[in-house]
Amino acid sequence: MSGFGLDRVFALLERGLDFAAQRQELLASNIANVETPGYKRRDLDFESLLKGLEEQGGELNLARTSSRHLPGYVAKSKEVFPVKEENITIRDDGSSIDVEREMVALLENGLYYQTLSKLTAGKFNLLRTVLKEVR
Repeated sequence: MSGFGLDRVFALLERGLDFAAQRQELLASNIANVETPGYKRRDLDFESLLKGLEEQGGELNLARTSSRHLPGYVAKSKEVFPVKEENITIRDDGSSIDVEREMVALLENGLYYQTLSKLTAGKFNLLRTVLKEVR
């Protein structure tokens, strides 16, 4: 773990943003297929993302020539696969798409993405402030 843990924070923020972007595509696809007979809703499992993040935490063993050097951190890639809701049918044509549910999920996911974006921008602003003070 590095001295400030910033590399780990950035890795987690990046992972969260990637997750939100991937989920946005799936939710948009669900809405686009609302009229497709037999189409089954797909979404990402947030719990599997959290479990994947818990499993992370490996540190890159860099060659350090001094005990004062900081160790590096490498986020391990963990795919989050879409979950297809096979057993749920809402419409007469066999589709499991509820447009209202999808719109709420889109809104929720958009807010999540915006929050992570603001956190990321805040971390960069903090780094910028530190660099200005060092000069």
